[in-house]
Amino acid sequence: MNLLLWFLILPALGYFGLFCVAGRIWLRWKPSAVKTQNYPGLNIAVIAAFRNEEAHLPALLQWWYQLNTQGYKVEFILADDHSGDGSVQIVRAFQQKHPEFPLLLIQPEPAKQGKKAALSAAINSSNAELCLLTDADCHGGEDWLQLMVATFIQEERKMLSGPVCLEQGSSFLRRFQSLEHAGLVAFGAVSMHLGKPTMCNGASLLFYRSVWQELGGYEAHSHLPGGDDELFMRAVDKAYPGSVGFCKLPEAIVYTAAAPNVSVFFKQRLRWASKGSMQGIAVRLFRSLLVLWYALLLSVLPLLFFVEDPLLAAIFTAWTLKLCGEWYYFRSITPFFSIRTRFPELCSFQGFQAAYPVLIALARLFRLRFGWKERQYR
Repeated sequence: MNLLLWFLILPALGYFGLFCVAGRIWLRWKPSAVKTQNYPGLNIAVIAAFRNEEAHLPALLQWWYQLNTQGYKVEFILADDHSGDGSVQIVRAFQQKHPEFPLLLIQPEPAKQGKKAALSAAINSSNAELCLLTDADCHGGEDWLQLMVATFIQEERKMLSGPVCLEQGSSFLRRFQSLEHAGLVAFGAVSMHLGKPTMCNGASLLFYRSVWQELGGYEAHSHLPGGDDELFMRAVDKAYPGSVGFCKLPEAIVYTAAAPNVSVFFKQRLRWASKGSMQGIAVRLFRSLLVLWYALLLSVLPLLFFVEDPLLAAIFTAWTLKLCGEWYYFRSITPFFSIRTRFPELCSFQGFQAAYPVLIALARLFRLRFGWKERQYR
């Protein structure tokens, strides 16, 4: 019984402290004033890979068409990952309508499958000095490119991650994803700010093309369906410590859609989890212990109706510390993303938030097959 109490309380104290410290760092972090000045002669390639994205490509192309590219030589590259719908036709129709717009469509060889192969083909097809990556289902403001490049140059980075926000819907699942995603993006940003990057998002990522080539691109993890962003970031940080930064400017936020249902949500998380085997031992150990603690919190909940002190007090204290730490953290970061969060709503998310990582961990343990973009993975 005493051991159970320690396993409940000690991780809860650490969890509470971690989120409070992260929230405090975020609030105290004042980004340097960025001057969107021009850098003559700088070539930039804006790149996105797509597969069966005919519903999202028109919005992406419209966003790209309206981007402020003044002062730079910019080319736009779309890499088709063997789409089976009308995506390619949409791109070609846009090219015909706007022949003056520097848009290039890349179609990799049939043997080269997957997002990483498509991105690699796009990056290799360009002679640009900088590569600015996003996803096919994204859109943002007209100054996104200017703010990302200015921050990148003025802070002397090798890689810069930008803020990404899920569009907040009205359903439970969409609101949960929006809040959780904002928390992950901000946590990754704080880790970059401290010089110890842990995660980033490929929907807004800027780096030197020469660095990508020097580090072998995505070759080291080409067999995984995910990790084109985070695993490459780790390689950059290892080769150039302290060179990975974050653009903490709300005007640079890129927006994307949340998973529409639970099935897509779990498949997406399984794809994200696939890169876990390539992460450092410290990160894997931390995440494993966190999942075990989540499982413990869930398993002891029924005991609330049968036990007395001190276990009852320990269960209540652990959940309270978890909730209070998250409340302070989310109240600190959500104004940046223009997301509204309420305490009762955060409480309602607790069970699902603790349950799904356990299910994902079990799926990974048993090498569950899952489909993504009409392909099968384990």
